[in-house]
Amino acid sequence: MGSTEAQMPEPHFKEKRPLTPRARRYWGSLIGSGLVGAAVSLLLLPLSIQAGENVGSGNGSLIDPFLSPISPALAALVAGSWLGGLIAMCLIFYSSLDEVEERDYLWAGLISWYVMMIAIPAWHVLWMGRLVPPVSVWWIFALGLVTNSSVWVWRKYRSR
Repeated sequence: MGSTEAQMPEPHFKEKRPLTPRARRYWGSLIGSGLVGAAVSLLLLPLSIQAGENVGSGNGSLIDPFLSPISPALAALVAGSWLGGLIAMCLIFYSSLDEVEERDYLWAGLISWYVMMIAIPAWHVLWMGRLVPPVSVWWIFALGLVTNSSVWVWRKYRSR
C-alpha cells in the first residue's frame, strides 16, 4: 500500500516566474517615476549645492532652492520633464491597479484633498490675525502628501 499523501513535486525555488504584464506596467511606472525625479534632481543639483554652501553662513537657508530664481530655459526644461514624465508614469501606473488598490488610492486622494481644503483657509485666516506665518505652498503640499500616504498605508494594511 502506498502513502496517503499526494506525491507533490519538489518546489523549484531557483526558477523565477516572469512578471505579468500588469506587474511589468506597475514596476515600470514606479521605476520610471524614480528616473524622472532623478533627472529633475540632477537639473537642480547646482542650486542645491549652492544652498548647502549658504547654510550656516547667513547667506541663505535650507529652502533656498525653492525660492531662488532660475533661468527660463532651465525652468521650462524642469517643468516639462516633471509634467510630461509624471503624467505618463501616472497613466501607466493607474492602468496596472486592481479595483482594491484603486479604491485605496481614491480614498487617500479624497481625504488629502479634504485636509488641504480645510487647512488652507484656516491657515490664511490665522495669518490674517498674525498668529502664523504666511501660507506656504510647500507646507500645504507636504501636508497633502503625508495625509495621502497615511490614509493609503492605513487602508492597504488594515485588512491584513
